[in-house]
Amino acid sequence: MRQLTGSTRPPVLTFERVVMTDSGTLLMTWVDHTGRLELLRKRLRLTFPGGASTAHALHCPQTLTLWIQRAGATRSQAWIIHTSLFRVLTPVVFEATTRADIQRVCDDWTYKLAGTTWTPAYLWYILENEFSTIEGLRHVLPLAAA
Repeated sequence: MRQLTGSTRPPVLTFERVVMTDSGTLLMTWVDHTGRLELLRKRLRLTFPGGASTAHALHCPQTLTLWIQRAGATRSQAWIIHTSLFRVLTPVVFEATTRADIQRVCDDWTYKLAGTTWTPAYLWYILENEFSTIEGLRHVLPLAAA
């Protein structure tokens, strides 16, 4: 795994939007137009054919970014990257007006952050103790020099 990541040039991630999911998680989404993450994922699947079908354990440590395959993605945009900012845990269901207010704030931040790019220098591979956390044995995997 270290050899594959070490021979992969860093992706250039482009900010897409801020969104609040139905589950109450506030996300920043990013796109990798370079295709480098998709290529890395393909190479990892060839090297580890019995491995997981999604890349839930590859994280960019600076923002706790997690790579997932986007449902219904096109060939040119097969990856969406998201940064989980926080999750609202409450049994209360937000009213439509509250959801609309939240969406307006998300739209404002989407506008403010438009055009932002980020290039990570390394990834983390984490053997998660619990699903969707970053707690567990962690390996730093540097990417190739840009």
